[in-house]
Amino acid sequence: MLVFKTTLKEIAELYSLLSNYQKTIYFLQVLMIFSEFLELIGIASIAPFIGIISDKEVLYGENILAELYRFTEIIEVNDFIIYMGMCIMVLLTIGVLVSSSRGLGATTGKIQIINDEKSINFQWGPK
Repeated sequence: MLVFKTTLKEIAELYSLLSNYQKTIYFLQVLMIFSEFLELIGIASIAPFIGIISDKEVLYGENILAELYRFTEIIEVNDFIIYMGMCIMVLLTIGVLVSSSRGLGATTGKIQIINDEKSINFQWGPK
């Protein structure tokens, strides 16, 4: 536990040394990893969902889905299928929203063109 606290303290010190641009890049990388993890969970949850739809007897066996079905204490199998489908939709929607916010953060910037006579500035995205 002490090693973990020391590591977190060192990471915080390193993070404080970064410039604002570097902190933004770091945040976008963490957001990208989180987004990909959500997409992976969402896509991986589709196969068991299709399995339950095709064979409802899976919920009465000894597997993770059967344990989840017993844990939720939902009586009707069709209700469980509907709730599971809604949870998958929510996971996929959150993954898409996180991905799109990552894209918005990556499309901000500033360009400056300097000529002998003029200087032109272009800036886009949130300020």
